[in-house]
Amino acid sequence: MKYYPLCILFVCLSFTVQAQFEKIIHQTFEVDQFDQIDLDVYGEYKVETWAGNVVLTESKIQLFDASPSIFDYYLGKKRYDLVAEETASGLLIKSFDRERKQIRTKKGECYEIIEITLFVPEDFEKKSENKLIREQEMEPAVTTDDQ
Repeated sequence: MKYYPLCILFVCLSFTVQAQFEKIIHQTFEVDQFDQIDLDVYGEYKVETWAGNVVLTESKIQLFDASPSIFDYYLGKKRYDLVAEETASGLLIKSFDRERKQIRTKKGECYEIIEITLFVPEDFEKKSENKLIREQEMEPAVTTDDQ
């Protein structure tokens, strides 16, 4: 009988605890043949340079108030994936799912946090918020002495 209030407390707390699921998705895109990268990524993202020769994306997803099966369902539907396609100007990296409607369950709306970081090779320079251009190496000028 002494443990009865303690058991009731644990039961009450178990109903108020939020379920949080987290996953980090890494993707790589070859950029050797491209001099321009255009970005069409849903939401906010960061662009950083690194010593690699590919674009590496890191998407950190946190989903609150959902079941594991709901989280797995949206991962399987590529809700958080990025895709690349070749364009006339270079390479376009974009979000697979551009709408991302609010996730709703019987208990209400789920809250999600998505942090995307794109690591681009060092020889690319950010020209605008969504455009990166490969810096061209200057070739030494050829001089001739006609004396």
